[in-house]
Amino acid sequence: MKRRHLLAAVAGAAMTAGLAGGANAAVFETAFTFEAFDVGLCPGGICPAVPQDPVSGLVVWEGASATSPIDALVSITLTIAGKTYDISEVTFQNLVGESVVGGIPGGALSTPGGVDDFILSWNPATGMPIAFQYSVANVDSYFVSMAASEFETARARVDEPSMAGLMGLGLAGLALGGLRRRRMA
Repeated sequence: MKRRHLLAAVAGAAMTAGLAGGANAAVFETAFTFEAFDVGLCPGGICPAVPQDPVSGLVVWEGASATSPIDALVSITLTIAGKTYDISEVTFQNLVGESVVGGIPGGALSTPGGVDDFILSWNPATGMPIAFQYSVANVDSYFVSMAASEFETARARVDEPSMAGLMGLGLAGLALGGLRRRRMA
C-alpha cells in the first residue's frame, strides 16, 4: 500500500514539475536592424565617411516581462566593422523609460571614439527603439541612427525537461529502490 502512495506522489510531482517547468522562465530576444547612420562627432572639424551598411544583431536577456527592465544579459549576436562582440564585453543599464545595452569600454551610456563600442537603447514599456550608436577602433568619432528597420522583442524558446522525462526519472528511481529492498531482504 505504501508503494502505491509513493508511486502516485512521485508521478504527481513529476507531472506538476513538467507542466510548470517554463512558467517562470523569462528570457527574451530583441532582434534589431538600424540603418541611415549619421556622424555623431567631428573632431577638429574633420568628419569620417558615414557608414552605408546597416547594423543587425540579437540581444538575449532576462526580465520579468518583455515590457520590464533588464535583469541580466544572456547572450549577444553582433558584429560591427569586423568586430564580433561576446557577452563578456557587454553590459546593461536601466534608466527611467529606457533599457540600454552597450559595450564595456564606454559603459552602457557612452561610445568613446577610437575604440570598438556600441549602445542599443529602447523603451521597454512600448517596445519602441530609441537609437543605436557605435564607434570603431582608429576612428575618432561615433555613428548614430534612430532609423530601425527591424526591432522586435519576443519571448525566447527555452528548452525545458519534458513531463514524460521527469516521470520516467521518477519511475526509474522507484524501480531501483524496489530492487535494492528486494536484494536486502
